[in-house]
Amino acid sequence: MSAPQPKSVLHLEDDKDDQQMLKEVLTSINPDLHIHTAGSGDEGWNLLQHLRSSDRLPHLVIVDLNMPGMDGKQFIKKVKSDDVFTPIPLVIFTTSSSPMDRLFAESVGVKLFTKPLSEPEFFESVKVIVEDLL
Repeated sequence: MSAPQPKSVLHLEDDKDDQQMLKEVLTSINPDLHIHTAGSGDEGWNLLQHLRSSDRLPHLVIVDLNMPGMDGKQFIKKVKSDDVFTPIPLVIFTTSSSPMDRLFAESVGVKLFTKPLSEPEFFESVKVIVEDLL
């Protein structure tokens, strides 16, 4: 009998500091969590395809909206159009407070969290994001 696969998160974020901070918070919540990071929607999509082929889909995808190349909205639309990926919970974690971004999130059924500026608030936001999903 094989051991269960550790839970994993795919994080799409082009800002290296935000990547690192989220990784630190997630591993403090669950040290066994495996975190995949992509710096763009294109990179995230390619990584998701790779994870699909190895039958190790992430348990959660956290997406920034503003990234080079394929942005977060385009990535989410692409994920939502693929039946294999639709069961994976998606969460938007962005600095944007635009009403249009909130409307987009509502229209695709994805929760949107605005990144706080302070580290303690960032930590608390990430805890809220993952508490029901991981």
